[in-house]
Amino acid sequence: MLSESSCEKQQCTEGPLTGIRILDMTRILAGPFCTMILGDLGAEIIKIESPDGGDESRNWGPPFINGESAYFLSVNRNKKSIAIDIKAAQGRDLIKKIAINSDVFYCSAFNILFHNRVGFGSTGPYSTRPGFDVIAASIGGLLNITGPENGEPCKIGVAMTDLSTGLYAHGAIMAALLQRIKTGKGQKIDCNLLSTQVSLLQVTGNLKILCEILNIHHYSTDPRFLTNKDRVQKSENSDF
Repeated sequence: MLSESSCEKQQCTEGPLTGIRILDMTRILAGPFCTMILGDLGAEIIKIESPDGGDESRNWGPPFINGESAYFLSVNRNKKSIAIDIKAAQGRDLIKKIAINSDVFYCSAFNILFHNRVGFGSTGPYSTRPGFDVIAASIGGLLNITGPENGEPCKIGVAMTDLSTGLYAHGAIMAALLQRIKTGKGQKIDCNLLSTQVSLLQVTGNLKILCEILNIHHYSTDPRFLTNKDRVQKSENSDF
């Protein structure tokens, strides 16, 4: 591994994912954030957009920088964009041709990775429903623990569910690329908003582990703190 000084001296321009091509058909935030990180690491990102205006976030603002949305620019650097009409047979054929020479894409193939990012996963009763950050945050419980204690659920100011899903997906894709090196086979990744949000709020069992580490075992069985709801309600009036 090159040290920082050695890298600067040799003017390193390649990242660890240089040579990896990712065909990106995501939009708005979670997917673009994921592929932007992969692009920062050196991967070639080919972003497919609709010829009818492209990614919706291109029009989101203010602020705009030289006529371009700051929101869009913040999660789409290091990418090559191309407008393709996927409703047309010619457009679908073109995407297939690009996919054949890609490493990561939204389709099944033996030698590439399939990454599917939807709101509620590819199976289950909600699999066909549209999903956005605030919807998954609400169903997943985030809004219920945000805002005034006795008030209504409150939307947080940052799309944490989208951003966290992008981070989860980026890690999963990196792992799948490593697995392909070992096996020569691609992987199907199902990384969805709701599963991400639920995972961020998992606290079951954490109190017991904490009490063991701090050597305060009696708190793990104290009836005042058995559930997260109990702990939140009594936190202001306890010595815990």
